[in-house]
Amino acid sequence: MTNKKVFIKPVPGLESVFNIHEWKAKSGKKLNKTKLSRYSVDTMSALYSRSLGHRKTGLHYFVPNPYAKFTIEQLGEKYKHLIGREEITIQEKLEYEHRKDPGFYSPRMTREGETPTYFTDFKFKLRDGTNILDLTIPEHEIAYYVLLDSKFVAKSLKEYHEYKKPHARYYIAQEDEDQEIQYRASKAKDMAIARLNSDDITEENLILIAKSLGWYSNQSFTALYNKFSVNIKGADLKEPLNALSEFTKIVKLLDTPTGREELNARATLYDLTSSRVVTENKGTFVWHAKGLTIGYSKEEAIDFIMDPNKMDAVTSMKKELAAKLIT
Repeated sequence: MTNKKVFIKPVPGLESVFNIHEWKAKSGKKLNKTKLSRYSVDTMSALYSRSLGHRKTGLHYFVPNPYAKFTIEQLGEKYKHLIGREEITIQEKLEYEHRKDPGFYSPRMTREGETPTYFTDFKFKLRDGTNILDLTIPEHEIAYYVLLDSKFVAKSLKEYHEYKKPHARYYIAQEDEDQEIQYRASKAKDMAIARLNSDDITEENLILIAKSLGWYSNQSFTALYNKFSVNIKGADLKEPLNALSEFTKIVKLLDTPTGREELNARATLYDLTSSRVVTENKGTFVWHAKGLTIGYSKEEAIDFIMDPNKMDAVTSMKKELAAKLIT
């Protein structure tokens, strides 16, 4: 490996790898994350794998043998088993390079009373921030391979996003990957702004989208457009739910008749709740005048409004809404 520094970072969008956003004082007040940083460490170790029958160290994989043509005089008697073999395990390679006895990095489990192996007590701490491994340090190099083979560490952010390691809490930052992320984010925002300027984003449609997103407050078209532009450009793409992703999801509803029907239903629900024709409490939506629950979630309430069998009830709610707007 030519690059001797490896950067390991928490997966973006996770509020905290250690759930410290949930930590509270005895009073019940949430604690300041920055004050907890020195305590927020995740301890990684080489765990037992049933499929392998030994610890998952990441050292059991075979690699080309750089010492195949060495002589016994060059390697020494202790490492003569490396001579002439096209491939060797990473374990064998590192034992030679770290000047450890063959078998020193054994992945086997030990029983009570047996001499512990290196990995019996091996632990490596990752902080809730950027972690730097210096691969010139043997412990760091061993940790690199353990982490590389862990389900909790993705080989790159791309691998995580492609759902190849859905349980990952960290990722190994590849060279220029941050720049690639910034490029994709900038491109996505530019595409969203272009859609905002497309012919189908009329004043009526922009109001429907704004109500669906909860961004509406009876602004002029210009003020509303500017609000959309600011929200999209300022979106924090490290957060799973952000202004860009929400806008992109909702604006696609304009592309189909069914989508436009849903967009209208979402805007109608906004109007009904804003005027308190429908009240919302802990995710449950109730037609206040009738005491009728129209949904135990926002999506259920939208389905109610779109249901042809509920047309009479929806018409009555709209009449009640119109009467409130007049008064």
